[in-house]
Amino acid sequence: PFHRKDHVKIGLQKTLTDLRLSYLDLYLIHWPQAFYFVDIDPTTRGYENEDIDDSGDGAKIDPTVSVHETWAAMEELVDEGLVREIGVSNFPVSLLHELMTNCRIPPAVNQVEAHPYLQQTKLLSYCQKR
Repeated sequence: PFHRKDHVKIGLQKTLTDLRLSYLDLYLIHWPQAFYFVDIDPTTRGYENEDIDDSGDGAKIDPTVSVHETWAAMEELVDEGLVREIGVSNFPVSLLHELMTNCRIPPAVNQVEAHPYLQQTKLLSYCQKR
């Protein structure tokens, strides 16, 4: 729920507060879909409502936020020293390629499910070449 540029740092500040840290080694866009913003207090640990990550069958997905907007805000977190590396999670080849066409800092990681029954060989091959 913190994909819009103005909300990315708020989401990170909440994470830093919850973990009692001053920076993160790695910060990810957990999924490619942007959810509508959920107002939170970044100085308070935990969440009152743990359902903030529920898409509501798509009703909470914000189609007006691009991955480029979120990524640019995450690059600023690296510039500020609040995170050392940034990455993505669950990005298919097409979206990963789209992101990399217009980013200053390439993703350090694309965290995905992979095992003998879901090898994702095309995605793995694409990532290894970059």
